[in-house]
Amino acid sequence: MRCEGMKEINKKQIYLVLLILLICVIIIAIAIVWKSNKDAGPSLPIEPTLDLTVVKNNGNYLFTVVECFDPEKNLKFDDVMIIVYNESKVITSYMVEDISNDENRNVTFYDNDDNGRLSIGDEFIIDGDIVTPGTKFSGVYTTYGSLVFEKYLL
Repeated sequence: MRCEGMKEINKKQIYLVLLILLICVIIIAIAIVWKSNKDAGPSLPIEPTLDLTVVKNNGNYLFTVVECFDPEKNLKFDDVMIIVYNESKVITSYMVEDISNDENRNVTFYDNDDNGRLSIGDEFIIDGDIVTPGTKFSGVYTTYGSLVFEKYLL
């Protein structure tokens, strides 16, 4: 059955229209995926860093956190190992969570704001008896193996 004034559409024309629609859908899908990946931002983590001041008091060394760059709030006690060492050997090392408020060790940590993270105002005390010339005090972020801080004691 044919209506007057209508042209007969053949199968080739139908396939061509469907192919054009499929190409358009693919192009739109690619644009959406590209835009969402572009908006996602960098995928690499931002590693935290600390700055500490040091004061020698009664033969011991008091380190106070004065700056904390931790935008992702990842710097938890159980992720940081502190190391006291000199040129020839490691004198002592602990995970921060193990030395929190423990005065029976040669390094003690105080979370002065009780937030469970290393942050401004927190303190480390190092027993002066373990310090020799050239001794350094460092913190390592164990998740990435990166250095959080490093200070000379003498």
